[in-house]
Amino acid sequence: MGFRLSNQSGRLEGEKVSQMRESTIEKYGVKIAKQKGFMVVKYIDRFRNGAPDRLHLGPMKDVFFVEYKAPGEKPTPVQLKYHAALRALGFEVYVIDCKADVDELFNVV
Repeated sequence: MGFRLSNQSGRLEGEKVSQMRESTIEKYGVKIAKQKGFMVVKYIDRFRNGAPDRLHLGPMKDVFFVEYKAPGEKPTPVQLKYHAALRALGFEVYVIDCKADVDELFNVV
């Protein structure tokens, strides 16, 4: 991937926007992903807490998870642990907290 991750949390570096609801950013992310040809699945783990919000299945076998947050919010410790477990299995996990990060992610994948 061509963009830089600022730390282990998977947070994309970039300019943040004013306060916006997490659900607004997530809906925008799903819309853009579908426009790019991804199947987007609401990911729910009934047996463990901390699962990322969405699983993205894309062209060319692109598979990654996205945790959506309201601007400036960070993943909880249990979410970070879950993300680390997915990364240990070789999956990408991105934490996105603004529409600009959605645009950057889908311009790269």
